[in-house]
Amino acid sequence: MKKMRNNSREKFLEVFTLFSFKAGFPLKRALLFPILSSVLLVTSQVSCQQHLHQEPAYTRVEKKLVDSIVFSNRTIDSLEQILNRFLAEENRLGAIISQRELSRLYRQDARFDEAIKVGIEGLKTALEIEDTVEIIRALNNIGTNFRRIGALDEAASYHYDALAYGELYSDKTSADAIANRNTSLNGIGNIHSTLGNLEAAEKAFREALAGDRTLNNSLGQAINYANIGRLFEARGMIDSAWVYYQKSMEFNREANSDLGVSLCHNHFGRLHEKREEWEKAMVEYQVAYDIMKNSADKWHWLESCLGIARVNAKMGYEHNARRYLTEALNTAKNVKSWERLAEVHELSYQLAVSKGNHQGALRNYQLYRAYRDSVINEQNYSQLQNIVVRYEQKRREYELASVNELHEHERRETRKMLYYSAGVISLSLVTLLLLLYALRERTRGRNILRKTERLRTSFFTNITHEFRTPLTVILGYGRQLETGGLIKPNEIEMAGEAITRQGNNLFQLINQLLDISRIQSSIGRSEWCTGNVVVFLRMVVETFEAPANERNIDLRFVASETKVTMDFVPDYMKKIMHNLLSNALKYTPPGGRVYISTRQEKDALTIHVADTGSGILPDDLPHVFKPFYRGENSQLEISSGVGLSLVYQVVKAMNGSITVKSSVNEGSIFTLTLPLRYGNKKWPVWTLDELTTRYEKWYVHSDPVDLPEPLETSDEKETVLIVEDNPDVLFYMGSLFEEKYNLLYSKDGEDAFDKAKKFIPDLIVTDLMMPGIDGYELCRRVRESGLTSHIPIIVVTAKSTEEDRIKGIEAGADAFLIKPFNAQILNTLTEKLLEMRRSLREKYSQILDINTEKEPNIHAADKKFYNKLIHVIHAQMKKGEIDLDDIASKMSMSRSQLNRKTQATTGLSASKYVLQVRMNNAQRLLDEDASTPIGEIALECGFTDMGYFSRTFKQLYSMTPSQYRRRVR
Repeated sequence: MKKMRNNSREKFLEVFTLFSFKAGFPLKRALLFPILSSVLLVTSQVSCQQHLHQEPAYTRVEKKLVDSIVFSNRTIDSLEQILNRFLAEENRLGAIISQRELSRLYRQDARFDEAIKVGIEGLKTALEIEDTVEIIRALNNIGTNFRRIGALDEAASYHYDALAYGELYSDKTSADAIANRNTSLNGIGNIHSTLGNLEAAEKAFREALAGDRTLNNSLGQAINYANIGRLFEARGMIDSAWVYYQKSMEFNREANSDLGVSLCHNHFGRLHEKREEWEKAMVEYQVAYDIMKNSADKWHWLESCLGIARVNAKMGYEHNARRYLTEALNTAKNVKSWERLAEVHELSYQLAVSKGNHQGALRNYQLYRAYRDSVINEQNYSQLQNIVVRYEQKRREYELASVNELHEHERRETRKMLYYSAGVISLSLVTLLLLLYALRERTRGRNILRKTERLRTSFFTNITHEFRTPLTVILGYGRQLETGGLIKPNEIEMAGEAITRQGNNLFQLINQLLDISRIQSSIGRSEWCTGNVVVFLRMVVETFEAPANERNIDLRFVASETKVTMDFVPDYMKKIMHNLLSNALKYTPPGGRVYISTRQEKDALTIHVADTGSGILPDDLPHVFKPFYRGENSQLEISSGVGLSLVYQVVKAMNGSITVKSSVNEGSIFTLTLPLRYGNKKWPVWTLDELTTRYEKWYVHSDPVDLPEPLETSDEKETVLIVEDNPDVLFYMGSLFEEKYNLLYSKDGEDAFDKAKKFIPDLIVTDLMMPGIDGYELCRRVRESGLTSHIPIIVVTAKSTEEDRIKGIEAGADAFLIKPFNAQILNTLTEKLLEMRRSLREKYSQILDINTEKEPNIHAADKKFYNKLIHVIHAQMKKGEIDLDDIASKMSMSRSQLNRKTQATTGLSASKYVLQVRMNNAQRLLDEDASTPIGEIALECGFTDMGYFSRTFKQLYSMTPSQYRRRVR
């Protein structure tokens, strides 16, 4: 096996070398390195993983000796000679260290092509000798080289590979391990910073800073303080940037780093620039320039050179600006830095514009965009290459399939011609039959594919729900415990129970999925034994007595024989009975019955599990044992469709059979037939011990049955209706809202819609996947009802595709959150939607007149509701009396519901809204006809008391009807 691994690695290294060095390492070809590096790491991982915990193949003394040789030669020429000597001697340790240092010197000398090439050679050598520390150093070294030339995608690939490789290494606390990790984080942070992802960059820099503090590494701390300062500068937080740059300067001086001191002066220069302190900026840039002008590291020197050019341009010294720009241009071309060339041409473009040199401005702008676009294109090139490779592969597969299909077609045509002499009619008939058969098979195949796709989609949808819903509770309560949001002992205890319960649910689901895979692939050894299976089954059934009693379900076990000796696998029998009994208890209502009976029939044992539950739909019966199947029309709780499939696989593994009979709303009967003997081997005798019941507790740990009790309601608080079929999630969301809002709870869509109509909440938070009507249907019903159409809806669900979002918004949802969700986001959404609803009340309060020309832009259902309401009020006015109970009755609701509806949408109680409509009608009549007596207008508006009419009108409009009419005239 080891030989095979070595051959695989050597073969890949040949391909890797061919791609890397055949054409003198052109830069474009460097873009293949992230792809090749990933494959290289994968192919070497199997062989290397076993050695990650071992010592290197060389001693510390040997490494120290090589280090002394390499570091005593600090020039490129001498290091090249040393490297060639090591290669000739086949000293791979010396080659690795020489290649790493030579790559660094090439980089300082702006010879990036050679730096990358030597770095790759060093990575190849490190992989050959399986030296994890040197592999990580080589990956970071290559990543830094790519980062210097602006190839950020490639740089990120290498730095992340280095970070990932470090996670596999057993030694994570040594100085070398921490230093390597800090280098990876620093490179990753710089890449994120360049791409504008400041939060990710800051996280990486701060982790690296913490590591350098552990090592007491002055230079590392200086670099990371400067990097964090750069982030503050990018955010416009100049004072914070000053503080971090000053800390960086302190550590650079402590480390005697001329480069670091120069960079800090550049940082100070930029800050002075931002404050338009040109003289101070010039001083800082000039200091940095003088420090680095004789250095081989021209890449860093370019920053101060460009800074001086930029400040000279700002101060109006065009001649000086152009002199430094020319110097920067030549140097940037030599070091092949696209980013610096883009800066040079951008500044040249600005100078040309300021002098009215439009031709020069255009030329420099085009060059600026060209270099800038080159950086961007190189970032995406690797991903594009992967897409092209996959496309070409698929295209070749398709062409091959087409050729095969054509070849098969030609064979059929040749065969038909051979039988042509048998008669045209017979041939036509056979051809017709073949075509019909092919059409039927194709149709059948397509139907099978569609059905398979539906099953797959259904499984992943349901399994996602099964994973995300427990994670919502676990992460939600976990954050509250972490931040101190839960203080009371009973709250902490309840959170702990919910976390444990949902964690066990996840554990059970994962185990079932693993069991199906293991049984289907025949992996693992089944622990067969011989014993009294009746006693075993009775013990298993007893573990379900507690949850059955909690739900008032009559659970009974009846055995025709007290002793049946049988060959069985205890673990298999437990899985069978646990899944069947769990389903029976889940779908049997309180007061129902679950019976388990056994009978020996010849050489087999028959087990019946019967319940009086909700039953299974006839269309679903043939498919209940298929993996991950769940009936589309099922009104039961959401499930992953794993349990019965596992039962079926286990029964088959025991050479048995299982069938089911069911009637909707009457119950189901599962019948198992298992042979008493399994093979001719004599199995160990089964004895009752702790193995039988040691992991049953999590099966019988049931969810809370009752809904949470809402706290005392307050008229000053707004009301939120929470709809969720998982009790723990329901409890958790309630804990987020209980202090700020009145709460209503519901576990299914039907009950939620009834409560929405009855209580008219201010907001609804609902799940999508629920028993009965789902969240989509609930949203549609709420929007279609004039009583509830105004209520904003937040959907919180495990369904996370764009299609699900669009479907939810089309159904009427106002916001969409994915489980597990952030509690702060949910709270903010709730506050903002309620705030928007309050602002809409002014718009709704304008709906006072059915004859108005300007109708406010509101929901169609609300417009229909208020048009009907205003018609009813006008009808009451014509009768001469206003009866709110009668108005509510004609609107098909109670008076309290009408009051909640108008209060929620207009901010007015029902009585005040009716009064507003009457007064608006009076105002309109006074405006229309000056000859109509005011008393007649009062009667038309339903006022029999003229004095009450005048007082009410004056309260609203600050004048009597008579004064209003005179003002209008």
